[in-house]
Amino acid sequence: MKLLRPIFLLLFCAHVVFAQKFGALDLFLKNEVQANKLKGVHGLVYHKNKVVFNQFYGNRDADNNIPMTGKEIYYLQSMSKPVITVALMTLFEQGKFTLDDPVENYLPEFKNLSVVQDVNKGMASSREPATSKMTIRQLISHTSGMSHGITLVKMDRDIWNSIVFDQQLTTIEKRVAALAKIPLSYQPGTKWNYSFGPDVASRLIEVLTGETTDAYLKKTIFKPLGMKDMGYNLSVEQEKRAMIVYDFENGKNLVRSKMQPQSKDVTVFAGVNALWGTMEDYLTFAKMLYQGGTLRGKRILKKETLDLMQMDVTGEIARKPDQNSRIYKIANGISLDEDGSTNLEPGYGFGLGFGILTNPMVANKPNVSAGEYFWSGANSTHFFINPKDEVIGIFMTQIGSLGSPNPYQFYFGDEFRKGVYAGIKNEVPKIVTTDIAKPAEVKALGFDQKVLDDFQNEVSKSIQQKEIAGAVTLIARKGKIVHFEAQGESQMETHIPMQKDAIFRLASMTKPIATLALLLLMEDGKCKPNDSVSKYLPEFASQQIMLSKDSVDGMWLYKTRAATKPMLIRHVLTHTTGQPSAYGGNMPEAYAAITKNAYSSDIENYVKKLAKLPLSHEPGEGWIYGPGLLVAGRVVEVISGMPFQDFVQKRILDPLGMKDTHFFLEPKDAPRFTSYYQPDVKGGLALIDPGSEKSIRIRGSKTYYSGSGGLNSTAIDYFKFSQMILQDGELNGVRIAKPSTIAMMKTDQTPLNLEAAITPTDDLKNNGFTFGYAIKRKDIGNDPRPAGTIYWSGATGPIFFIDPSHEMIAMVLYQRPSTSPIKIRTDFKSWVMKSLIK
Repeated sequence: MKLLRPIFLLLFCAHVVFAQKFGALDLFLKNEVQANKLKGVHGLVYHKNKVVFNQFYGNRDADNNIPMTGKEIYYLQSMSKPVITVALMTLFEQGKFTLDDPVENYLPEFKNLSVVQDVNKGMASSREPATSKMTIRQLISHTSGMSHGITLVKMDRDIWNSIVFDQQLTTIEKRVAALAKIPLSYQPGTKWNYSFGPDVASRLIEVLTGETTDAYLKKTIFKPLGMKDMGYNLSVEQEKRAMIVYDFENGKNLVRSKMQPQSKDVTVFAGVNALWGTMEDYLTFAKMLYQGGTLRGKRILKKETLDLMQMDVTGEIARKPDQNSRIYKIANGISLDEDGSTNLEPGYGFGLGFGILTNPMVANKPNVSAGEYFWSGANSTHFFINPKDEVIGIFMTQIGSLGSPNPYQFYFGDEFRKGVYAGIKNEVPKIVTTDIAKPAEVKALGFDQKVLDDFQNEVSKSIQQKEIAGAVTLIARKGKIVHFEAQGESQMETHIPMQKDAIFRLASMTKPIATLALLLLMEDGKCKPNDSVSKYLPEFASQQIMLSKDSVDGMWLYKTRAATKPMLIRHVLTHTTGQPSAYGGNMPEAYAAITKNAYSSDIENYVKKLAKLPLSHEPGEGWIYGPGLLVAGRVVEVISGMPFQDFVQKRILDPLGMKDTHFFLEPKDAPRFTSYYQPDVKGGLALIDPGSEKSIRIRGSKTYYSGSGGLNSTAIDYFKFSQMILQDGELNGVRIAKPSTIAMMKTDQTPLNLEAAITPTDDLKNNGFTFGYAIKRKDIGNDPRPAGTIYWSGATGPIFFIDPSHEMIAMVLYQRPSTSPIKIRTDFKSWVMKSLIK
């Protein structure tokens, strides 16, 4: 018994540590099975040379109620690619080839390649000769110009039909010969594009060794490492452990897939997919990589070879994975490009066989060290290795995505990765309160209280000089409010003092909230960024572009032509529709005419009028701050079947506890509602709209729920929303959106040639636009905030920004037209950044 006591204590302590570190990860796996998003799942974490988390839940075969045992064999899909690449690199070490050798040196069928000129016309497109020879390096880094077939681009559809469904291609030799006859989608070395390159790599292995890829893998990797369950074909015993693949029927319910992967008589030893393996086998393979190419005394690759494989090779390609590449995320590190093809997400690169996290801040993964390399499979399998963080993470399940859409295609990988890093870094779940930091905490959080006090003196001067009636300022960092002050009066006419819970007209600070509403429908699988607006609002089907205008007897006449491009949802969310507004578009009179009585109408009627106005430019070809979020609100109504205001209330405001945020107010809110003023000719302030029951926001028709500028809110409520954005969609245990959804609000969605600003302060084209916010692109110019800062303001005066790199939120709320800016507004960002001393 004396011996058992220490063992019991050791096991108990281990359980406590597990619960503290990986409790959230464990709960995530359990919850996904209980919610029927997964039938069975296995998650494993290897940290600092030991397994620290290894849990599985659910069923291998749910239809026959066969539970998981941890010994399941998974169809790895694209997680086969790293294995094939490692095998090929063993031949590189043997001197069989160099990385920059032309592929045609070994496979003559790749001589005289051609390139289509328009991927959206497919193989029917006109062609041009390849200007350079395809290299082996390009093959295994997806920069060869080849494609794969996973997108809706016509070229991809043609490739898929030509290769995957051709029953005559019974060997990898035949498949690769067929691939060589297909024109390239892009010139070699000019663009990253997910491709069949690893299949060609598999054929290279056969040509260079005289063996099948299957035999070479067994001899060179599987047998030396003891990976007894990895291979192309399963034995009778192994088939009894094969994980059943499930599909989301109509994007909702999991059903047994009709496309179960082939597990015997496989003769196409592919490089892009087709390997089977267990969690144990893949961990063995990953540990070999993690330990520099050697495991248990068996060396598969030299460390310098692995170092070479982990170097980003995409830096020199012409079409780089830059901020404007991110159109729509389809997998971890991969998004759709402007032409519908694949590209890398901002912050990611690609080595030889692996995706690479090159810039965690740009990729919105601030708790992850740069250098993580990874890949995933189409059946929702994921793995990653981070040398700096000393961790391997592997997630195994079987959810198909080829037969029917998987609405959680990258959600599982994102959430698993988040749980792994939270566990290894022992992060305590952040509980955000509205309590104000004490002086010692303010200093500990890196602020100079004197600078904060100096800024408040500036606010006081602005009030004394009658530039504003009053203001509320709030600054928070790492979920803690470090500065929260109210000064002046909320209503000069009644001398009601400004309180911290005063309600302000947000104006365009409404837009991020409205944007998220539409993004939540994307998250639900109801729409996509590249959907045409006319798919949901037919009135936008025949847009016109203004060529010129003239005034005759007080009537405006417009000369137009038909638009050649459709208006897309992404244009609506980034102000690139070409729609006119009060801020641009050369048609202020037309915009003013339809907006004049908007408050007595509703967004359905307003948007129909808006659709009749000509555009200033082709959708996507310019940036004009406009009424796109009104259109977004109407799209939300059509897709959801709910009034826009009800959808926002249900999916965003209520879950976040934003109890003081409404499109229209009630008489009981009047004492806290701020009056809206404009400067008068006497150097004072003249009333525009009172903060009383006479306000249009209280006594109005309450039919016009504008996503462009209709919400009223408090500093605390807007802080809650902003903190949720900062925390990737979650606040105090309530998840509003997936991290991947919020990532679209934190990364630039506009082409780099566009300056996304109403009044650019320089010609550096340093202002981009995300889905919802302006974003600072680079650390240049006069703006002291770091690159990646997202921000916006309202026409009624309020201004705010979110600085992800410092985990900071800052806002100043007052009510005076932004067209007559004052010092506290223009200098606000400088004051905040000056106050931050570490």
